[in-house]
Parts: sequence; structure tokens; C-alpha cells
Amino acid sequence: MTRPVRKPEEAPVRDQIIAAASTVFSERGYESSSLKSIAERANITPAGIYYHFENKQALLCECLRLAIIGLTGACQREVERHATPEARLRAYVKTHIAYQLEEISDVTTVYTRWMYAGKSESRKLGDQERHMLRSLEVVHYRNLKRILIDGAQTGAFEVEDASLTAFAIIGMCEHVLNWVKTRGRLTSAEIGDRFADHALRMVRT
Repeated sequence: MTRPVRKPEEAPVRDQIIAAASTVFSERGYESSSLKSIAERANITPAGIYYHFENKQALLCECLRLAIIGLTGACQREVERHATPEARLRAYVKTHIAYQLEEISDVTTVYTRWMYAGKSESRKLGDQERHMLRSLEVVHYRNLKRILIDGAQTGAFEVEDASLTAFAIIGMCEHVLNWVKTRGRLTSAEIGDRFADHALRMVRT
């Protein structure tokens, strides 16, 4: 699997900073990532970062915020192209997988570390920031839950607990980066298809 790499001069400076920060945070961890190293990766001066972001914490939060919004939006747009619950669930899962592997693979590991690894990490984000990120996550979760409920109401799905099933499917999708290999035998689309098959088996009558 490969994803297109945009040259620095082809992206606005703010986008360059966010892309560079996502990569550096993923490679080095937050504590070991300096604004200087991020600036070097973005091919700008450290002063250029301060023009757009107050500090490293603000930059981290923006990386995570954009990742969640992008994932949620991509899944919802694809879901809306389909009419049946089965097709909508398949579209949700496939898009979730593809977006993680092709668009936000760097920042996904950072997000998991900061939001789920424990209080020592998550406390470095302010309460307001963590609440904002959680609220964005909820939108993505509720979109999936609605698909499951609609499927159950029409008789297409057998879902005893829509909330639990939604968490199970999202968890399955989110952990794909724990084992996938960039140059593995399967493309992101093929992985998405197989995960979608599993999701459908979980809910079919």
C-alpha cells in the first residue's frame, strides 16, 4: 500500500506543519518531539510554527482534532451514497479502514496513546481539549449506531445491543494499524473488504 506524498511547496504552511507534527509525534513520541524538529520536517523556521500555534500542546490537539473530523466526514459521505443498511455498514467500515491506512496512519497511533494509554498521557491535554476530542468521537460512534439501529428495525440485522456492537466494530477497525504492514500482501481496499465482511457477519440474522 502506498499513499501519495505531497511536496512541501504544494501545501499551505499550516498544513505542512500539521503533517510534519503528526509524523514526528508518531516517530518520537510527544515528549521527545521538539518544535525545532517539527519545523525542520516542515521545512520552515520554528517561528513559523508559533505564527499558527501557541505551543506544542495546541499543535498536538489540532492534529488529533483534524484526524477525527476527517475520519468522521469521510465515513459519513460514503455512507450517504448507499441506501440499504448492509451497504451502509460496509461503506462505513471500508472507509474507516482506508482513511486510517492512507490518510492518518501517523496520527492514529498518537491519538490512541494520548486518549487511551492512561492518565499520565491524557492529562497533558487540558480537560477542555480532551472533552472536545471525545465529543467528536461520539459523532462518529453515533453514525455507526444509527446504521445498526436502522438495520435492526428493517429486519436486515439482528442486534441485541447497538451500543456494544458499534464499539466492537469501531474497535476492530481502529486496531488495524497494530498489525498491518505497509507493503503487505493486501491493499487497504482488500483489508477493508474483509473487515466489512466480518462486521456484517456480526449483525446478520
